[in-house]
Amino acid sequence: MESVTDPKLLEDRLFYKLGELTYDRRKVVLAVGLIACMGMASLIGMGADWAESWGEGDLESIEAGTLRDSAFTSEDEGSQSFILLVHHESLDDSSETWRSAVEDALSKFSTMDDVIIQYSWEFEGDERDEYVYQGDDGFWAKNRVSINQDRTEAKQLFADNKESIKIDDEFESWRTGEIAIDVTFDTRIQDDLVKAELISGPLTVLILGIVFGTIISALLPFGVAVLTVLSAVGMTIWLSNTMDVTVYALNIITLIGIGVSVDYSLFLVNRFREELNRGRDIRTSTAMTVATAGKAVFFSGITVAIGL
Repeated sequence: MESVTDPKLLEDRLFYKLGELTYDRRKVVLAVGLIACMGMASLIGMGADWAESWGEGDLESIEAGTLRDSAFTSEDEGSQSFILLVHHESLDDSSETWRSAVEDALSKFSTMDDVIIQYSWEFEGDERDEYVYQGDDGFWAKNRVSINQDRTEAKQLFADNKESIKIDDEFESWRTGEIAIDVTFDTRIQDDLVKAELISGPLTVLILGIVFGTIISALLPFGVAVLTVLSAVGMTIWLSNTMDVTVYALNIITLIGIGVSVDYSLFLVNRFREELNRGRDIRTSTAMTVATAGKAVFFSGITVAIGL
């Protein structure tokens, strides 16, 4: 037989009184909650200043970063730059056709005051060997574009203008090097997050609709999840401007934010409906929900926060 808790046993406890207060001041609580969420979400507008870090210690991310540096940036360590790698099966960089094609590809960057372009044909002697290679498959050459700005501004400049780098179809070209790789990683993360939300959002609503049987009940946990994620993203972006936070924090926010929000909302909504089905009024049902499921959610949330 199902055990039923008598409200009289809990009415003197803090969480029961908090539930009653929530119901009695429901409009104020809702307004304050929405204003707080919108306020935190508005911090997204200040723009992020993500830390350029792969971690510390004996980690795979550190090893990957070391390999990347040795492969792409060893000849100009610490600079804010990228490489335009060009290949042709028969021509080399002594050809006017080659030079004209490369200069046209980088024409937009060549007009910028904070940009210095080092073309492969400008190097001589041993230094030239670092920028060109003649193989059986043709001639390869690297052209270095250095941006005299801090890292964040340099990445933004490259991101805004990378699509302008176009070369004749008879050539093959690749944008690579430290700045180009970082921008590619950042873009891929953002695209993956958008794709994940577009897939998980409708699925979440569908599953919640099946569980609760009504669209209103399904949208409540989903709405809480959306507000939670937006608020967390805003706070994280603010924190990125005051301390070291990497862009990968966004993945954790969506992963934990949506999961925990929907999970906790399910507990509360389900318990509230159970109390209503027992014939209790809305005020008592709200108080009982907060005193039981609400208390568990509160301490569970504190545990998750400490763990993070």
